[in-house]
Amino acid sequence: MGPVSPDPSGVRRQGWGVRYDREIITLSFLNQAPCDDRYHRTEYVSPKATIHTRTVTAFATPQPTWTAIVNALDEEPSDTAWAFKLIIQCRNHLRHALLQAGNDPDLIPTSDPADWSKDPARKAPRRSENPNRVRRPSTDISGGPEGARGFYERWHVLLGVIIAHEYEEFGRPVPAWTGPLRMKKDWVLPTPSMTDTQVRNSTPPWLAERGLFVSPRELARA
Repeated sequence: MGPVSPDPSGVRRQGWGVRYDREIITLSFLNQAPCDDRYHRTEYVSPKATIHTRTVTAFATPQPTWTAIVNALDEEPSDTAWAFKLIIQCRNHLRHALLQAGNDPDLIPTSDPADWSKDPARKAPRRSENPNRVRRPSTDISGGPEGARGFYERWHVLLGVIIAHEYEEFGRPVPAWTGPLRMKKDWVLPTPSMTDTQVRNSTPPWLAERGLFVSPRELARA
């Protein structure tokens, strides 16, 4: 199957944010042209009463995406829709970069190819210092030499498998870190108006063989 262009209306429409103790990072597609499918990251750092603002523009590569997912789930573990949106954002940015890469397998324009080839859970991401964040058991590991474990494993596997699939769709070698990813126990992404059985029956084979079950309807969302 050949590459499919991202939905420009979805790219312009989406936007969400992740909160930290003394910092707010907003990831947004708003007002971005289809040829400039990047996110704006605006950081508000507020020591005491002073507010400093810094804005940068970058692609949603695996590392910042994983950090955002972990901190979002630390704040609200049940918000699977938010975590999944962040993964879809990462996929859309990779898809656009691969579309722009032409026939050069080593080039991802405006982004370092190494950013996509490295496992974002090879070390623990920066964690929120918010005292209200959920404290998880020691078996729930967000990153380290053995990768993500426990509660975070499903999101790490899902992120990696979706990234690998984009490379496969473009006929490119997949990042090495995505190859071994597979759920030890099947996991079904909660989906409104669908039972787990319906999600399982409709899941594409490339996800099901890794122990992940996601409705095509959710995957199609930009």
